[in-house]
Amino acid sequence: MSFRYKTVIGIAMIEAVMLALIVWNAIYILTLSNERELIKRVNTTTELFAASNKEAVLSTDLATLESFVTEVLKKPGIVYARILGRNKVILAEGGNKIALLRPFYPDINYVDIKDGIFDAQSFIKVADVIYGSVEIGFSIDEIEAVISVAQRKSVVFAIGAILLSAIFSFILGTYLTRAINDLRKGAKNISAGNLGYQIKVQGNDELAAAAASFNDMSEKLSELDNERVKTEEALKESEGRYRNITENSSFGISAYNESGQCVIANQTLAAIVGATVEQLLSQNIHTIQSWRKSGMLEAANEALESGEKRTKTIHVVSTFGKDVWLDCTFVPYHEKSDKFLLFLAEEVTARIQSESALRNAKAEIEAWNKELEIRVKEKTEELVESKAQLIQAEKLSAMGQMAGGLAHELNSPLAGLLPMIEQYKNEAEKDSNTYTELSLMLKACEHMAKIVRDFGSFSRESKGELNELNIKDIIEDTLSFSASRFKQKGIQIIKEYKNTLPKVKGNKTELQQVVLNMIANALDAMTVGGKLTIRTDITKDNVIMEFTDNGAGIEKEYLSKVFDPFYTTKRPGKGTGLGLAISYKIIEKHGGNISAESEPGKETKFTIYLPAVKTSRI
Repeated sequence: MSFRYKTVIGIAMIEAVMLALIVWNAIYILTLSNERELIKRVNTTTELFAASNKEAVLSTDLATLESFVTEVLKKPGIVYARILGRNKVILAEGGNKIALLRPFYPDINYVDIKDGIFDAQSFIKVADVIYGSVEIGFSIDEIEAVISVAQRKSVVFAIGAILLSAIFSFILGTYLTRAINDLRKGAKNISAGNLGYQIKVQGNDELAAAAASFNDMSEKLSELDNERVKTEEALKESEGRYRNITENSSFGISAYNESGQCVIANQTLAAIVGATVEQLLSQNIHTIQSWRKSGMLEAANEALESGEKRTKTIHVVSTFGKDVWLDCTFVPYHEKSDKFLLFLAEEVTARIQSESALRNAKAEIEAWNKELEIRVKEKTEELVESKAQLIQAEKLSAMGQMAGGLAHELNSPLAGLLPMIEQYKNEAEKDSNTYTELSLMLKACEHMAKIVRDFGSFSRESKGELNELNIKDIIEDTLSFSASRFKQKGIQIIKEYKNTLPKVKGNKTELQQVVLNMIANALDAMTVGGKLTIRTDITKDNVIMEFTDNGAGIEKEYLSKVFDPFYTTKRPGKGTGLGLAISYKIIEKHGGNISAESEPGKETKFTIYLPAVKTSRI
């Protein structure tokens, strides 16, 4: 179908739609106006008829009601009339028999009428009490006749208007198609390569302006074609220079399109990965396993997604078996609307190997330094410990010598004094002051004698034999000596013995003295109702004894002095300060160690380590 006929049909269709809308709107307005007039007439007539019949209905004057029905039927357009009393009893009716026989349903709107009769009703009321009603049917034939005439005239008018529009559209289409044919002819000439072709320009309207614009376009296309030829020649020269640069570059160079297919590759890159240029051009980065495993594909995708350059040093084993380190640069770029990725690679295998060797050497040096620091620290701690032990040994040696001299000087007078005081005490009366004073003197001398004996023990080297001993038996035997004291003070003893312990090699008497000193210290530290926990255990080479009491405890600054001779935290007269020093010396002689821990106000714990006998276990 030609443009001319398309124009005629198109305008005619538009005209038809517009006229249809106008006709429909006019008929709708006409119908609405007639409906309003009809409803107004219906309401006025029914209300007036109801008011006229009110008295006759109230008095049930049937003759008057019949006359009113006859009068109202004389008015044009009324089909029937009916008057009803209470309970819908018919008092009078007249008009169309068929209409009177059908059920009565009052109509509200014109569009609701289906039988050509507008059924209306009005009630007869007195003081809001309904005494009856009137029903009247109004014919709508007159309104429908008016609307039908209007519809026919509108259709005739619309057909005439459409025909006139078609004629004018044909004339206009002829004018337009002539100009369009000229433009089409010019376009064919340009498509055939006849750039610069001109068409005839007639008039000053838009079609003439379009023809003039076509001629300008044709001239510009001719100029652009000349420029294109020059640009293509320059591009060929540029491509030649670019190819020389790419092939002679020390960097491996390749480029990939948006789908990942290689479109450019130089000989340097081929040599780096151990391939030929043709093999590289056949590859797609999404299917190259070495790109995926080495992280090259991830870096390439990041560059394409962000639109920014990405640089990364990557270790890769190429598809062709070459194991290399590469400094890689991924550069996204565009050619027209297509995305591409430029890949630059420089082999840095030698540099990475050197850096790796340097890092390894640095790590080894740092490890040596750390080990040296640890060894120096260990040796320093050993020296400090050895110095402390040496000082302690010197203290004990000096105290031992002094204790030996004191014991010798004091023992002789006390040996004669004690029997003499005891004899005088026995001769005195028990209730006398003399007896009491002598008892106090005897007790004081016995305390002095104990100190002298402790001095002697501290200063003398034991010459007893060393035997394999059961630590549990030593503890139990020693506890039996102090059972009465525990009972008197209400001290609870908790025993936590290891089921199986190796024996220790030592002097039973000396070790019992150590245990006794531990128990005595605990008893002196605790008040009535205290708790002493005795625990045994084993390490790799030692048997352990722990004595923990919940007494007053020892302040932190005094812990380092508890093993010094004559140092005591007890009240005057309660201790000599030699018990722990003697215990320290005995344990040291047995090749063991003793330590003290304390939380003031909570507990004190003494821990003794003795070498275990390797061959037996109890």
